[in-house]
Amino acid sequence: MSVPRLVLISSATALGSLPEALRLLEAEGPLFEVEVFLTHRLQDRSLAAETVLASIAGARAVLFDLRGTPEQAVSLVQRARRESEGQAVAFIAVFAGDGAALGLLRMGDFVLQPGGYPPAASANGRVGGRHAANWQRCVQYWTHSGSENLANLLRFVAAEYAGVETQPAPPQIYPECGFIDPASGARYAGYGEYRTAHPPDPQRPTVAVLLYGGTTLAANLAGGGELFAALAEGANVVCFFADGIRTADALKAHFFEDGRPICDAIVSLLWFRLDGGPLGGDAQKTVNLLGALDVPYYVAITSHSREIACWEASKDGLSPVETLATVALAELDGAIDPVMLYGLDPAQQVAPVPGRGEHLARRILKRVALTRKANRHKRVAVVLFNYPPGEGTLGTASFLDVFASVENVLVQLRRAGYSLEVPKAGTLKDLLLGRGLLHNGGFVGSERTARHALRVPLATYLRWYEKLPASLRRDSEQVFGPPPGDLMVEGTDLLMAGIAFGNVLVAVQPSRGIHEDPAKLHHDESLPAHHQYIAFYRYLAEADGWGADAVVHVGTHGTFEFLPGKQVALGADSVPDALMGDLPHVYLYHVVNVSEGTIARRRSYAQLVSHASPTFVAAGLYGHLLELEELLAEYEEQLRVSPPRARAVLRQMVRISVEHAVPLAVDEAALQDTSELFDPAPYEAALEALHRELFALKRVAVPLGLHTFGHRLTGEALVDYLALVARYDRPEAPALPRLLALRSRLDYDRLLDRPGPELENLAHQARVVIERQVLGSDPRDGDLAESLVYLRWLADQVGCTDESAALIQALAGGYVEPGLGGDPVRTPSTYPTGRNTFQFDPTKLPTESACERGAEIAEATLRRYRAEHGGYPKAVGVILWGFETCKTLGETVGQILHYIGVRVDRGRGFAMKPEIVPLAVLARPRIDVTVNICGFFRDLFPHLVQLIDRAFEAVAGLAEPPEQNFVRRHTLESEGEAGVPRHGRLFGPPPGEYGNRLSSLIETGAWEAETDLARMYLNRTRYLYGQGACEAPEALERALGRVRLISQVRDSHEFEVTDLDHYYEFFGGMARASQLVGGSRPAVLIADTTGERIEVKTLPEAVRQGVTSRLFNPRWIDGMLAHGHQGAQQIADRVEYLLGLDATTASVGTATWGQVARRFVFDAAMRDRLIAANPYAAAEIARQLAQAHGRGYWQATDEERTHLETLYGQLEYRLEAAPCSN
Repeated sequence: MSVPRLVLISSATALGSLPEALRLLEAEGPLFEVEVFLTHRLQDRSLAAETVLASIAGARAVLFDLRGTPEQAVSLVQRARRESEGQAVAFIAVFAGDGAALGLLRMGDFVLQPGGYPPAASANGRVGGRHAANWQRCVQYWTHSGSENLANLLRFVAAEYAGVETQPAPPQIYPECGFIDPASGARYAGYGEYRTAHPPDPQRPTVAVLLYGGTTLAANLAGGGELFAALAEGANVVCFFADGIRTADALKAHFFEDGRPICDAIVSLLWFRLDGGPLGGDAQKTVNLLGALDVPYYVAITSHSREIACWEASKDGLSPVETLATVALAELDGAIDPVMLYGLDPAQQVAPVPGRGEHLARRILKRVALTRKANRHKRVAVVLFNYPPGEGTLGTASFLDVFASVENVLVQLRRAGYSLEVPKAGTLKDLLLGRGLLHNGGFVGSERTARHALRVPLATYLRWYEKLPASLRRDSEQVFGPPPGDLMVEGTDLLMAGIAFGNVLVAVQPSRGIHEDPAKLHHDESLPAHHQYIAFYRYLAEADGWGADAVVHVGTHGTFEFLPGKQVALGADSVPDALMGDLPHVYLYHVVNVSEGTIARRRSYAQLVSHASPTFVAAGLYGHLLELEELLAEYEEQLRVSPPRARAVLRQMVRISVEHAVPLAVDEAALQDTSELFDPAPYEAALEALHRELFALKRVAVPLGLHTFGHRLTGEALVDYLALVARYDRPEAPALPRLLALRSRLDYDRLLDRPGPELENLAHQARVVIERQVLGSDPRDGDLAESLVYLRWLADQVGCTDESAALIQALAGGYVEPGLGGDPVRTPSTYPTGRNTFQFDPTKLPTESACERGAEIAEATLRRYRAEHGGYPKAVGVILWGFETCKTLGETVGQILHYIGVRVDRGRGFAMKPEIVPLAVLARPRIDVTVNICGFFRDLFPHLVQLIDRAFEAVAGLAEPPEQNFVRRHTLESEGEAGVPRHGRLFGPPPGEYGNRLSSLIETGAWEAETDLARMYLNRTRYLYGQGACEAPEALERALGRVRLISQVRDSHEFEVTDLDHYYEFFGGMARASQLVGGSRPAVLIADTTGERIEVKTLPEAVRQGVTSRLFNPRWIDGMLAHGHQGAQQIADRVEYLLGLDATTASVGTATWGQVARRFVFDAAMRDRLIAANPYAAAEIARQLAQAHGRGYWQATDEERTHLETLYGQLEYRLEAAPCSN
């Protein structure tokens, strides 16, 4: 005899108590059967929908929890409900939080409107009656969960809707929050009651574990078992449950006793933000609470939809939703160390990931130990970088004076009670160089290095090495051979570059091994760590090595966080996880670089302490540019008083422009006429263009020098920064010059469109106002109040910056307040620095304003292309970086979507969808786009990868004329590859990797022809991303072959296209590869969004702006050389980037190379300054010039070539004869 069937559809999240509930029911006999289906199996289609539908067809009731709105599961329940109309099948939404699911409820005559509320009236006029009460009771059973409640829920539904005679008990109602003993399940209303039952050991720290109450409690307890046990070995463990919505309020009420925190660390097993859950609440409330507790805050990664075996085999680690919910949102609250804790076993039950709970516990206990250990006893390793390896690049970092910063850090540590000897100011660099403590030096002998290096005997290394995962050891030995290898080895000892200053070790991160052997660049897989690299990090951590209590990495950025392993939720075999071990990690990181900082947080378990940028100044004019400006003024004057003289002045301008490669479209031959008559009309447009270019160059913002960690902007530097911030209209306040223009009855927008002296005067006035009324004592605000209030707030934020205190706080095991990262001009709320940098809430990207701005960028780019080429491009290449997306909140995403005619339907929560813009509204064809994403975008925004992919899929499927829809046209023309979606357009590096290695090729010179660069790009960008990842080399070549325009956004004031190697690495690589496979070079346009107006420039224009406003600008040069070794290194880097730009895009030109030679090598005074600051950098500039000549980019004269060779020879001799004497 058959029994009634109940069907239960839910995620595994809520089913932790179900097995025990079913055992309770089995004792009563076979009164009904329960069939369970998991939503994640419906989502990934590992469970056939027809199987579920067939089960529902024979069921009397369907209970479902569709939280998160899983599309496939919602669709299936909708279909089942529709097909069962008129049948006595109850559809019971047991989770009451989701409107889409509530709209599927049907219990007798009780239904809810789509969206859930308000309820619809029943046939007899009552709203639900008995069935409404039944629903509320079902929700109570489910929400309060536990085996008894789940068993009684099933009994109740069977009795009410399947005619089964059974007696369910009422729901057991538990409090929203409280303490719980995971062993017995006993609950306690307050900490005093819990402490009485479980007295803590006062000699041990206390770690609080946050759990969900209700539906997820059983899963948390089962999955957290290993963590609880491992923590209990060294700490008191206090488990606290909450509802996941009002958690911050619950902690405030329960986590203080007599005004003191009850714990030394918090580890949460909750998803989303601490306050407000999935929709977020009061972020500042959370920060204030955690700041008051001042304990490290961890959020463990918990998965209720991924089998542990699948996680182990994956390279991505987590699904997009899991990444957002368990990692990204937690980072906004200041969480650190995202370690995978549990997943599903083969039976789809929650289970700990073996070893991961123990690993997280060790990391927590090691950091908590910092709170109890006196500073004088702590041992700290301070690690600086040497990339690419060599003398000239020792201490590399983005916009940071590393040596001055480390010296300041040592001073601050000494003041905080650390036991160390502080070196004399300004000597750290010479100490390291003088002892040869660096990697792959071209002039420092290995004997010098070996004499001074720290040593790890082979036997010691092997003892450490054998503890590491077998896969890590295998991969390393396949590439670098058995220990000890041949990098930084003398005999069998491995050498470590570092100097101990008492209890603080200053050490140099090892190289990756590619500069010593460039052939490894062509290694197809991720390059493993070599033996000296492994030994270095184990030496820092091991008790019989340095035995550090914490490690501090200095500057943006090193290579550690990019070692092989999962993208997020690292495994024990992920190299960063294995090498960092349980060592607390603090990373001093540039506030601008949010994307790479976030990777460091996730892959190296870094607690970031942000540092500021240097101040910014207007570039101004100099030399020939200043002369041209003066001649323009003289020309205007002579037109009025002596037109023939105007002709002579114009001839002077033409000669200067030719000599210095300044664009001026005037034919000098036409000016040879000596008659008294002179018609200026033919020259007006060219001179106006020159005027506009000079004025624009004068206003370009340039960073002045480098930042020293622990310093803050004051005096003129603060005025400079505030004046630049004040230029721009913002939601908080209009631009200060705009208000000043209004006061003078000037049209500010017209002045921006036709710049002239009035705009300069307004800038000067704004600066005076800032000095007197923002930073001075003049209290008068009047009509400038909006801007002045905002600028005073910003000045206060800058003034309260204390980066050094934040570092000391981190090393004390405290909570470092989270802070938004980004461009400090675009986003001034990045101040104060000294915070644990996070990206803007990724679930809100792209923002509506970013989409609007992206559409403007797209249209401006198309206008510029059409003006020069006469029509629309059928396909555009777009570079999409995580770096840019974090700062602009998704402007390039908006640009891509606008090209193809798509808007974003924001839905609810994370559920964004593409919405088609009709062709009639778009008013142009849909432009196809080939998107090159970097690894950072892939890892930080997996949900946007899916959104953009769905947009292309939707557009490719539209029934539109192919000549109006180039996405559809190219998709139809595509032959396709097995397993490769034909609509796919997002290409990037292999899973787990981040770049395409072009910059390393340029650095090493390990390429013969430009086609080598193109092939490297093709090889390293051959992965297609969308709903997953697959190799698609043929699809990539087809897509690049049709690209006629490449577009990239320049969004940051810190970086011109000449200031960052990633620019040529990506758009340059795409351009060179497109030319190789398509036969012609595509146009490259740069959308510069750093000014008051979006300006689309050709690449040569953008390069010219970069070298003119910065590289050749005495003000920029002086700012850099004020920082000695590292400032000169920054200059040498820019020269190398020019080589990369010319090699990939031919956008630099021989005239610019000639200027490089004259400015930095042939000018004796400048050459001497460079040599005094960093002779290795001076030699590197000469070497890059020789390479530019050898590769045909610089057509040097014989005299120039000979002069260069002579000077380089002299430099080389000096360095070889007396290395490190500087």
